[in-house]
Amino acid sequence: MRYKMIYYAKPTGERVTVAESTFAGKRVKGVAVCHINDTYDKEFGDKLAQARCDHAISTKRVRRINKQLDWYKKYINNLYEELHKAEVAGDKATDRFFETKEIVENLVSQTKISEQ
Repeated sequence: MRYKMIYYAKPTGERVTVAESTFAGKRVKGVAVCHINDTYDKEFGDKLAQARCDHAISTKRVRRINKQLDWYKKYINNLYEELHKAEVAGDKATDRFFETKEIVENLVSQTKISEQ
């Protein structure tokens, strides 16, 4: 991953390291702050800021994919509901088909009997 590294000192004397990268076209930052009573270590500050930036990107990626998964789950549930409705309608239509077929057959057979 590529980072833009930014270094500055706060008015309080704390040294700040910022690792900046992008995710989905937006800037994401990770920050490491060295307390004034601690020994400043540039390499450690870089690693910590970059790790925090990576974690922020990972968090955004997880949120994004979970939102997408939720949409798909809702879509699939809606499809199952529609499928169930179609199956119920199909069962009713099939039952009605056989009912009407039987009525027609009975009427036709009664007509043949009365003709004899």
